[in-house]
Amino acid sequence: MRAFVGIELSPTVRDALAAAGHDIRTQAPGWAGEKWVAPGNLHVTLAFFGSIESRAVELLLGELDERVGVVSEFELPLVGIIAVPNRDRVDMLWATLDDPVGLAASLAAAVNEAAAACGLAQESRRYVPHITLARTRRAHRHEEGLVEVLDAASASLPTTVSVVSATLFSSVLSRSGPRYEVVRSWPLRS
Repeated sequence: MRAFVGIELSPTVRDALAAAGHDIRTQAPGWAGEKWVAPGNLHVTLAFFGSIESRAVELLLGELDERVGVVSEFELPLVGIIAVPNRDRVDMLWATLDDPVGLAASLAAAVNEAAAACGLAQESRRYVPHITLARTRRAHRHEEGLVEVLDAASASLPTTVSVVSATLFSSVLSRSGPRYEVVRSWPLRS
């Protein structure tokens, strides 16, 4: 199965991000035809594993049982929406999150330690918490006025994302796009 561990978003945050996406598509028509993440699929990725064997899934569940439940709940400030990676080559729109004391990075590290214990590949890049809102079909330059559109859409977003659990998702691919299914969730300590 194709799998990843992520942070589920509250309905309030998902709805606000979906509304912001609608505003962006209305105000920046060049984004209307891009690949937008379905509101029900919005999440913060902690670790992406790709395709893994069912035996590895069972091992991973056990390792995550041991490592994730010891982490305490926390809040991540929701900073705003940006185009990434830069003005000359825009590939995605992200809702950015601040991790001022590294709590999200610590949770991601615990997930990666669980993956390593199962022999699964780990992410080598520095962890940057974010929510992918849209991907371009073909990279393009930053369009005129996009910063102002993103800033306006960001103004209506909640100020924080509550992190109360970590979830192993399977990603089922179809012609209409991926569908994420919960395999298991681990509540964080309150």
